[in-house]
Amino acid sequence: MQIRPDNPLIVQGDGKVLLETRHPRYEAARDFLGRFAELEASPELLHTYRINPLSLWNAASAGMGTDEIIDGLRAISKFDVPADVLQTVKETIERYGLVKLVVHPDQPDELLRIEFGSGYIAKVVAQEPALREIMVEDGRRHWAVTQGHRGIFKQRALQAGWPVQDMAGFREGEHLEISLRDHMVGNGKPFAPRAYQWEAALQLGQSHDLADVIVQAQHQLAAFDLRAQDLASARKRLDDALILARGLGEDAPLAAVAARLGQVLIFLGEPHNGVAVLREARGAWERVGQPQPVRELDLAIQATCAKVDAAVDAAGADADARLAALWTRARVQLAVEDGDAALRDLGAALPLARGIGRMDGVALVGSLMGQLLHARGNGDAVDVLNEAAGAWRAIGEPDEAEGLLALLRAPGEA
Repeated sequence: MQIRPDNPLIVQGDGKVLLETRHPRYEAARDFLGRFAELEASPELLHTYRINPLSLWNAASAGMGTDEIIDGLRAISKFDVPADVLQTVKETIERYGLVKLVVHPDQPDELLRIEFGSGYIAKVVAQEPALREIMVEDGRRHWAVTQGHRGIFKQRALQAGWPVQDMAGFREGEHLEISLRDHMVGNGKPFAPRAYQWEAALQLGQSHDLADVIVQAQHQLAAFDLRAQDLASARKRLDDALILARGLGEDAPLAAVAARLGQVLIFLGEPHNGVAVLREARGAWERVGQPQPVRELDLAIQATCAKVDAAVDAAGADADARLAALWTRARVQLAVEDGDAALRDLGAALPLARGIGRMDGVALVGSLMGQLLHARGNGDAVDVLNEAAGAWRAIGEPDEAEGLLALLRAPGEA
C-alpha cells in the first residue's frame, strides 16, 4: 500500500470520502468531489462525502468519465483507493447511456424510441415489471414509450439501476407570453418555482444556449441548495452562474449572483475569495444605481474584515493559530486592495512559519509575499522567493518552485 500523507482525502471501502478542510489543496479537492459525490456532513475540520450510484450517474450525465474520476481520486488520496470503490465507479458509470430515449423516426408526436446498448440489455430491461407495463412494442425489433410516460419511465428505470440518457430533446412550440406572481394570493408567501422546475429550466436553457435562463436557474437552485445546507452544490452552481453573468455583460444578474456567492464563500471559510466577489457585486449594484444593496455589501465586507482581525487577536501566543489567522487576513487585505497591510501581515507570518517548522506555511506565505515585493520592484523579493521555492521543493512540489524562480530570471532566460 502506498501512503501519501501530503494528500487531502481518504477514500473508505463503503464509498465514504473524508476531506481535510485545512489542507492547502482543499478547495481543488472539494470542487473535484462535488462533481460526482454527495456532501453528507461539513464540520469544521473534516467534510464527509459519499460516492453512490445516483451521484455517479449525475456525473456521467454531465460528461464525467470513469478514468477522470478514478485517476483524480488516486492523485489526491492519502492511501490506495479501495478496489471495491474502483469497481463500483467503473460499473456504475458504464451503465449510463446503455438505455437511451431518442426521437421516434415515424411517430415523433406520440412516441419516444428506446435504444439499448445490446439485445441482452433490452431483454433484461423489458423483464422489469415496473418498466414493462409502460413500454410499447415498436415493430419486431424495437421498444418505445409514449410521450406522456417519458418522466415515469426514466424514474422507474433509475430505480431499477438503469439510468436513462434522454436524447430526445424538446420540440419548439408557439410563443406564449406569461408572467409570474411575486406572492401567493392565499397566504402572501413569496411565489417561486420549485427546485425541480428550475432544474428543467436549466436544462432547457443549456439546450438552446440561453445564458440568461441558465444564470437565473442556477441562482435559484443555489437558494434551494442553501436551504438544504448543501453548500458545495450551491457554490458550484453560483460559480457557473457568475461566469455566465459576466459574459452577458448585464450588471443586475451579475450583482445578484456575486452577492450570494460571496456570502457562501465566506461561510465556507474563504473570506478572501468572498470579499473579492462581494466587491464585484458592490460595483455592479453601484453601476445600476441601487444604493441600498451597496450599503448592505459595504457592511458585509466590513464585518468580514472585523472578523479576521478578531481571529488574529484571539490567536494570542498560539503560533499555529496566529500563522493561519495572519495568512487569512493578508489575503482579505489584498481583496480590499490594501497591499501595504497585506505585506505587514505576511512579513509577520513568514518568521512564524519558519519558527514552528511549517514548510507548507513558508511556501505559501513566501510565495505571496515574494510576488508582491517583486511587483513593487523591492530587492527583498529575491531572497523571499528563493526561500519559498526551497520550501516547495521540500514538500514535494517542484513545479511550484520552478514557477517562482521563473520570476527571478531575466526575460531572455525564462
